[in-house]
Amino acid sequence: MTQQQSRIKELVSIGIYTAVYFLVVCFSTAFLKLTVPIFNSIMIPALNALLASIVYLLVLDKVSRFGALTTIGSVTGLFFLITGHFPLAFVPGIVFSVLADTIQYKTKLPSKAKLYVGYTAFSFGLTGPLLPLWFMKRAYINELASRGKSQAYIDHVFSAITTTSFVVCMISIIIGGLVGMTIGLKIYAKYFAVQKGSIDASQD
Repeated sequence: MTQQQSRIKELVSIGIYTAVYFLVVCFSTAFLKLTVPIFNSIMIPALNALLASIVYLLVLDKVSRFGALTTIGSVTGLFFLITGHFPLAFVPGIVFSVLADTIQYKTKLPSKAKLYVGYTAFSFGLTGPLLPLWFMKRAYINELASRGKSQAYIDHVFSAITTTSFVVCMISIIIGGLVGMTIGLKIYAKYFAVQKGSIDASQD
């Protein structure tokens, strides 16, 4: 396989896994909206972290180079931008995916630590639509009002936005990332590590 063919194959893989990751995000969002009436939005990153680790691992396995994670996180972040979220909602998606790529390929951490730390960092990318609720409340309210949202709607959006809910959101993402990666490594080892790739799921 030529270098160009290999590059095209990598780009196709990134596109496929970006789509799969996006489907997991959609599932997490829909599931929480159906089951959790008030706190659903702030729990989306944590649930997604619990469910999406196998996608993350397959990306590392199929495209073992810096940039793949950044592409996926950036596309997700840009989706927030074009679907009417707060204008800065795309920033965490880019920042945390670059951080995950950096942890995975530019640090000297043990291999398994890279997976856990990198994936947890990557999972924070979905906080893009949420962080402005806590840190840019007035600007967010003004933006919603400019889009014609009623005061009742705005009050509902901010009903769960407290210091406690922020702490819960952040801690739940960390827990979701760590537990999710543990589950993901087991699934990868059982179903996908048929031959040795870029990930050794048996490492201690």
